[in-house]
Amino acid sequence: MIESARDRMSGQDRDIARFLAELHQRLDEVARTEQELHREKEALALREQTMAKEFERREAAKFKEVDARLERALAEFETEGRETIQKIMEGSSQRKAAEQAERRVAKTRREFEEKARPLISGESAAAKPPILVEEGARVRLKGVREPARVRRKLGAGLLEVEAGLMKLQVSTDDVEEVLPAAAGAKLPANVSFQPGPSWDHSYREINVIGQRAEEARDAVDKFLDSASMASVDRVRIVHGHGMGILRKVIGELLATHPQVEKYYAAPPAEGGSGATVVELK
Repeated sequence: MIESARDRMSGQDRDIARFLAELHQRLDEVARTEQELHREKEALALREQTMAKEFERREAAKFKEVDARLERALAEFETEGRETIQKIMEGSSQRKAAEQAERRVAKTRREFEEKARPLISGESAAAKPPILVEEGARVRLKGVREPARVRRKLGAGLLEVEAGLMKLQVSTDDVEEVLPAAAGAKLPANVSFQPGPSWDHSYREINVIGQRAEEARDAVDKFLDSASMASVDRVRIVHGHGMGILRKVIGELLATHPQVEKYYAAPPAEGGSGATVVELK
């Protein structure tokens, strides 16, 4: 009886030992499988990184080649333009026209580059964050080379700015960037500005009322040169009615000025015969 019980215990011990052995074997197999899966995962991650780097390298090379072609095209365009300008400049009487042509070449090159760059880099103009403009800030405007200073925020997306001798009303969409503040950039606390009539924002204006004929002529001549250099398309000259002397002198100047495409009396809402609208070449 005792022997039989001992035999049963030995049998149970063997069964337990066999079960434990099988359990350890399965655990070892699971551990090996897990190690293999981990190695395969690392290998897959390495392949993905390699493929991503190769893709980035190819895309970078592609963009670099397109950018190089663009630079060559721009260089060729600028070279041809300057050769044409040089031929024009050989005649001293046409030097002023040549300078204007050179400015047009630079403007065309800049506009072409501005349109082409986003296409190459894949940038979207809609993704650009809005530019915050404050009164007294120095800004760079589209189509105007000279930096301008914001005098007043007029509401409805309009700003009153000053660029050199010109006073402008522009849209906030025309602001390309806000320039770093310079010494003395803030307006004095006791100074305020009263906005003039709400003309179309594409106008640039000079007022010569009260000046002598020669003074007005010289001021308008310099003003037209500055406007042309800033790539301004249209300006308004306020000369008043009076005896018509200023209007006559200014009309004679505009009739022979090389930067003037055409000129005409302003509409009634913008000064009528007391002002002249000039469209520049």
